[in-house]
Amino acid sequence: MIPKIAIPSFERPDILKNTLKILIQNNIKERPYVFLENKNQLDKYKNIEGCNFVITNTKGIQKKRNFIYNYFNVNQYVISIDDDFVGIDKKNNKKLLPFNKIDELIKIGFLEMKKNNTCLFGLNVVANPFFMKNKIQFGNYLIPAGFYGFINQPNKLMHSTNPSGICEDQEMSLKVTKIFGGVVRFSGLTYSNPKYGETEGGIQSLFDNKKRKKLNEIGCKYLAELFPDLCEIKSKGIGLRYKRR
Repeated sequence: MIPKIAIPSFERPDILKNTLKILIQNNIKERPYVFLENKNQLDKYKNIEGCNFVITNTKGIQKKRNFIYNYFNVNQYVISIDDDFVGIDKKNNKKLLPFNKIDELIKIGFLEMKKNNTCLFGLNVVANPFFMKNKIQFGNYLIPAGFYGFINQPNKLMHSTNPSGICEDQEMSLKVTKIFGGVVRFSGLTYSNPKYGETEGGIQSLFDNKKRKKLNEIGCKYLAELFPDLCEIKSKGIGLRYKRR
């Protein structure tokens, strides 16, 4: 099955154009679905061709991702990509080098999901070759939202209910692990740094770093209480430590 391409976007028409170029360069020919909040947003994207624009009438990334899961049919293969996606890097000894075979990665990702009887695959959240391994691993891992593939599930399995309104990728990863025993992670691959906070639009335009830090604390505490067998609050810093099974 050819996967659908889903791109949630907010106030980033120019940045989205670059993401679309990257997809074409990697031989991804499927016409992407770009999910926008409202018709006012659509006016800002009207000069972009080659997309299916979908109005969600929602506010915030959590609700938008939940809308995406509702939008596609159950068992549909989907690749979700952030609108500021700038590519993927691969561990090469002590360096990170550009990885330009995203079309092949997608094929392998869905095959690995079938092999491991799960519904989610993605990349390593860590962008440091010292901590990365050139392996495909199955287990209790965070699949970051910048680039991931999933087989759409019934019963709102992948929906986020986090009171913070963020941390939706962590909740998704933990829910899938709880039901399917793990997720597939390409541990030698990470998505290239989109320079979060240095571009206009996106989630950072809705609140400052202080508020985001507070929301992240709320979100992680909620998940640690919801999945005590899978994660716990880090002893230092903000975030979750995923327990190995």
